[in-house]
Amino acid sequence: MFKNKAPLVILLTIILSIVIILHGMQAIKKVTEIETLWQHYNQDTTKKIAALSVIQNNLGSVGLIDNFKDFSIKHDASLIPIIEDNKKQLLQAIESYKNTELTIEQRQALINLETVINEISEKFENAKIASTDQIIEIDVKPIDNALELLVNQEAQRSKSQELETNIALKKTLNFIYIGTAFVPIVILGGLIFLYFLRHTIKTNIELKILTNAVREISKGDFLQKVKIPDSNDELIELAKVFNNMSANLYTTSISKDYLDNIINTMIDMLFVINYEGIIQTVNLAGLQVLEYGQAELIGKPFNTIFQDIKESPTDVQLIELTNSNTHKNIETNIKTKTGRILSVICSFSAMKDKDGDSFEIVCILKDITERKSYEDNLRKLSGAVEQSLSSMVITNINGEIEFVNKKFTENTGYTFEEVKGKTPRILKSGKHSPEFYKNLWDTILSGKEFRSDICNRKKDGTLSWELMSIAPIKDTKGMITHFISVKIDDLERRQAEERLKYLAHYDVLTGIPNRALFDDRLNQAIHGA
Repeated sequence: MFKNKAPLVILLTIILSIVIILHGMQAIKKVTEIETLWQHYNQDTTKKIAALSVIQNNLGSVGLIDNFKDFSIKHDASLIPIIEDNKKQLLQAIESYKNTELTIEQRQALINLETVINEISEKFENAKIASTDQIIEIDVKPIDNALELLVNQEAQRSKSQELETNIALKKTLNFIYIGTAFVPIVILGGLIFLYFLRHTIKTNIELKILTNAVREISKGDFLQKVKIPDSNDELIELAKVFNNMSANLYTTSISKDYLDNIINTMIDMLFVINYEGIIQTVNLAGLQVLEYGQAELIGKPFNTIFQDIKESPTDVQLIELTNSNTHKNIETNIKTKTGRILSVICSFSAMKDKDGDSFEIVCILKDITERKSYEDNLRKLSGAVEQSLSSMVITNINGEIEFVNKKFTENTGYTFEEVKGKTPRILKSGKHSPEFYKNLWDTILSGKEFRSDICNRKKDGTLSWELMSIAPIKDTKGMITHFISVKIDDLERRQAEERLKYLAHYDVLTGIPNRALFDDRLNQAIHGA
């Protein structure tokens, strides 16, 4: 009876074997497709990360913006090749970033970066030939927004890619499971195909090992490796594909860690919150500035850092800000764990999934406490200088006037617009020798204060004697950048001195020279004889 059915068993075994082989080849194809997808994504992500790192390094501290500002103040020729190199690396990195898969928002962000770089380049060329040293303001907001968008969208893309890969892996595993279901049927022909049965059992064991390895990979163990079987070419190839995929997944996880490191090296505080206003993520700067531990903030309401602060944004305001699809900046105060109040600028934006639906909110807080304190002190100092009873003039290192106060205008008749960019020589009276001015410049250029009476000529041509003090202004490196001149009207004192000299040599009532003047003239005549 078995012999009569043996051909049928053999035929069924052969058919099922062919089905299993085809099924295995299809599984290899699916896994290869997943591997190809990951290779493409990994190459694209690596390229983006490298470009983004170059952009941040050449824009941030000691980058294009800081170097340009230093040049605009100092006109240091050594900064020119550095600035040119910053610009070159930035444009190359942006071009490299453009050659990757980009969203419309990412392309616009790169365009915005190029626009700011070109603006800086244009101002840099103008600064090369400028005759004055002054800070040229650069609006860095487009740069901050562009970098923030690139980082956020890349993080979002990473999550989406992981989700798609997990789904594909599950489908592939199901496909493999279906193939293994035919193995028990093939075993039924084991008495006829003992070798084939043995081979099938071994294949089944190897498939289970492969399945367990895939399960470990799906749990995040990307270092998991599958032992290469010593038989069954399909399983050998499948194991190699899975090992390659595991290595690629591990590389991708390193790339994600790299992005996390970038976020944690930011000097600004970064929070990720959900639409219930609960903190999901906070970077290292946020923990250090606010003096909290990570466990004290994760899972807590975002308003925790705004306790007792009336200007804090509410949850409703956060949702309204992010639903408008625009970046919003709010100036407010935050409170640290120890009770310190800090002034910050809050920037909010929404993270969106591949369908464009918002699912989390990114908030960047920039500490502006020191800047506001500096601005307040500057306003107080400016008010004091403006209301001073002394005439004050500030010039650059070349002696060109950059500031005068109200008292200067009252004393000389010149307005600031009339003297801006000119030198104090417009007040020269002709009463002083070249040696006087040489001594003045030698003193102040050596870093010392110069004091003397000086006669100046007003706008209407009249002369005015003043007691003058000129002192150098130095930067944090001890370099002289400006000079400040303070003058006090000295006319009354000089008139009193002239009166005393007159009284010493002339009679008060008659105006006739007295004995003192006669003796003085006699002595002069004797010495001259």
